[in-house]
Amino acid sequence: MRVDGRLDAESLGELEHTCNKAPPPLTLDFEGVLWIDDQATEYLLRLISDGTVVTNASPYVALRLKNERGETFPPRDKGGDR
Repeated sequence: MRVDGRLDAESLGELEHTCNKAPPPLTLDFEGVLWIDDQATEYLLRLISDGTVVTNASPYVALRLKNERGETFPPRDKGGDR
């Protein structure tokens, strides 16, 4: 699923609704995502921990999506970093 624009509290509901309806495994193409806020970051980290793959994230988004071990998402071997 391709995601574009800014992910913030206002737009997060639509993403949550769409992700909940999609069959697993879920892959989110973040090539067009420009910015994510704290609420979106927390939601995305939960999705990632449940097996969702985020691809084509900008360096900014990848930096926001760090786990407690300092690993960035998406991992480089998944084609996420440009």
